[in-house]
Amino acid sequence: MSRDSSGFTLVEMLVVMFVTTTLLGIGTQMIHRTMRAEKYAREQVDAARATAAAAAQFRGDARAAASASNDEQSGDLVFQCGDQRQIVWHADIEGLQRTETGDDAPVRREFYRLPPSSRAVCAFDEQTGRVQLLITHVTADGETTRHEAQVVATPGRLSKLGLVVEDSP
Repeated sequence: MSRDSSGFTLVEMLVVMFVTTTLLGIGTQMIHRTMRAEKYAREQVDAARATAAAAAQFRGDARAAASASNDEQSGDLVFQCGDQRQIVWHADIEGLQRTETGDDAPVRREFYRLPPSSRAVCAFDEQTGRVQLLITHVTADGETTRHEAQVVATPGRLSKLGLVVEDSP
């Protein structure tokens, strides 16, 4: 018998199949890791945007408010504005909810979604007369926290400067 036939042996084909399978497995893992990293980065960017928007809105509400108080029953922070508007900030596990009501205006609700590892606290300190919004991030070990945002403001700052226009009866 002579070996003049051109072709591949079974061992050569098995080696090629093994190398191809290995490369496909490595490529699939890289794609999966890249997609997971992109999802995590997108969630972090969305959380940062929500935190920044909530902080800016809270700061504006605090400055425009004539007074602030803590709701005893719900624990919400309530701003009373000079133009008969009431703004309520409510913090829960999913994020921050802002509800604005007025005599002639319809109810307006905004929700700022925070990641599950973040916690928000809204409070009015009666001794200092200041309101505070604190958003913290708890790491996976459960011990390390870092402040995502901290807003401390004095309600009525703009109304004291005469910048809030009140409706006349």
